[in-house]
Amino acid sequence: MLKLKQRPKLEDSDISYSDLRPVVSATRSSDSEAIIVDSVGSDSTEHNVEGCSNSVAHESCASPVASSDSTTGRAKSILCSVTSLCGMDASDEEAISRIEEIEHIPTNEGYSSSELSDSTVDEWVCKPAYPDSPGSLWDDFRTAALTTNMTTTQIDSVLGVLHKHLNVTGKLPKCEKTLCRTSKDSVCSEIRKVSGHDYYYFGLETQLKVHLALYPADKLQETDCLLLTWNNDGLPLFKSKGESSWPILVWIANLTPKKVFPVMISAGEGKPSDLHYLDEFTDELQHLMTCGINYGGKQFKVRMNAVVCDAPARAQIKNIMSFSGTYGCDQCESIGCHDSTRMTWPQNLNLKKRTDDRFRSKAQPEHHRSIHEETPLLKLDIDMINAFPPDFMHQGSGCMKKLLLWNVSGPKKAGNRRVMCRMSGQNVSKLNKRLCQMREFIPDTFTRRPRSTVEIPRYKAVELRQLQLYTGKVVFLGLMATDDHYRNICTYNAALALMVDERTARPYHELATYLIEQFAEGCLELYGNAFLVMNSHTAICIFEMSQNYMAA
Repeated sequence: MLKLKQRPKLEDSDISYSDLRPVVSATRSSDSEAIIVDSVGSDSTEHNVEGCSNSVAHESCASPVASSDSTTGRAKSILCSVTSLCGMDASDEEAISRIEEIEHIPTNEGYSSSELSDSTVDEWVCKPAYPDSPGSLWDDFRTAALTTNMTTTQIDSVLGVLHKHLNVTGKLPKCEKTLCRTSKDSVCSEIRKVSGHDYYYFGLETQLKVHLALYPADKLQETDCLLLTWNNDGLPLFKSKGESSWPILVWIANLTPKKVFPVMISAGEGKPSDLHYLDEFTDELQHLMTCGINYGGKQFKVRMNAVVCDAPARAQIKNIMSFSGTYGCDQCESIGCHDSTRMTWPQNLNLKKRTDDRFRSKAQPEHHRSIHEETPLLKLDIDMINAFPPDFMHQGSGCMKKLLLWNVSGPKKAGNRRVMCRMSGQNVSKLNKRLCQMREFIPDTFTRRPRSTVEIPRYKAVELRQLQLYTGKVVFLGLMATDDHYRNICTYNAALALMVDERTARPYHELATYLIEQFAEGCLELYGNAFLVMNSHTAICIFEMSQNYMAA
């Protein structure tokens, strides 16, 4: 090892050592030696030259110098002077070849240090010159990856292939992180604790502009107002832990196809401790509803269409009593009755509907979880009742599942008149046979085929919906305990069919409301009070919303 204890003096040259910085990025292939520049002090430094006589260590100043033709020529002179001090002839063919290679090395390409070299020197030598500027291959590929929702694995795989043909594609990064300019550190710095959860806010306006870019320009020109529908619900993250995530998911209801995107994500133990995690979202939504959003040179109005949540999530974000409470119905002011086992709602006629004014004034204080603490959603110019419709999947299909269970495996006698309720074992076998025979005739429109009633606990919502709207009146014909039970389920089927069809929901709203009231009264008479839990009670309230949403 040759150690140079003192900086060599170049008396015949006025070139400073900082001029060496443009030639730092020498080739680092396994066939050739590396020229390593170690930037330390400006006065006393120790230069180590290892390996063979062609490996030279140079000292440099602290500030990088841009490369140019003049500095490259001066760098050659410095290299020749220093190599002569180390006993190396600068006119050797190998030294000349190396200098020629240095001349062709770009020093201003926008690559990360991990892709150029393992040396940390590259971070201050190679300053980015925006190789991902608009119109570049880098920028076009990034845009294509984001618009087609490519995964990280897919992007890395494509980049790996393109890197084998750099002579054709030019400069490209090696990974998705560099391509899309994502930084783990920058994201982590924006995660904070809100309501006891780790909280990250994407921004509603930012996300809207990203997803508006996915729609054709002519479709956006036809739209003047953006109707936003959003959801907030808990998602369990692990089976063995109580951690859950409570994201806010949004989509534009009046643009098709519907694209759901996150605006906020929170995760932590259990539910959020309070409703402050909604503050930032509601403030920005309030601003957009007032001022609108400008995109592509056009000003769009922003309106909130609905908040789609199940009953527990609605109670959470509205800060009201749960559906199992005495004042738990969020659609009417009727009072529940607890029969020592469950909360029931036997009153089904002449219900007093809740209104936005009465909700905001807390006319029924028992309905609100806390009089002093209010939900941030009250800041929005929305109807606090109609903007939160009951969800058809849980409460509509839940009612159908209850009908199935009571008729297949319920009490033998039930109802106010103590009439026969449960189907005979022979009729249950016939019902199962009909369901299995029907499988081959169900079109591909339905994602699931009918199954035996043995699988009722594992029925999915689409199977229950199929019985509600289409096949129930066929498979139950002549098999139920009484004709009244069959007429009752047919009444329910007809009312739902009118409600979900946009061609009939509004014109036949009064007829559908009459039918659903007859169904509720029939359930009270045939199955008794125990049947009328929240799912059955909400069946009436769903029809009040059908004019606003089902036929929108």
